[in-house]
Amino acid sequence: MPAASFDETVARLENVVGRRLNGSGRALCLEAFNENERGFRACVDEALRRGQTNPLGLLMRMVRDGDWNVPPSPTGGAPCERVDRLHARRLRGS
Repeated sequence: MPAASFDETVARLENVVGRRLNGSGRALCLEAFNENERGFRACVDEALRRGQTNPLGLLMRMVRDGDWNVPPSPTGGAPCERVDRLHARRLRGS
C-alpha cells in the first residue's frame, strides 16, 4: 500500500487532535494499515466518532487490541462496529 494513503488516513485524526502520530505508535498503525486497510480505516472512523478527549489514544488501543483485523461477517458492518457490538454483548453477559 502506498504510504501517502496511510498518511492521508492518519492526518484526519492528527488534524482533529493537533498532534502527530509518531514513533512506535505510527509504526504499529502502518503495520495494521498494510495488513487490512479497510479495517484500519474503519478504526480511524470509529476513533473520530467516539474519541472525545484523545482520538489518537483510542485508535492506538483499537490497533493494539486487533480491532482492525476482525474478519468480515456475513451481515456486513465495519470491523470496529462489530467489535463494539461484541464488547457490548460481553458487558451485558449475553
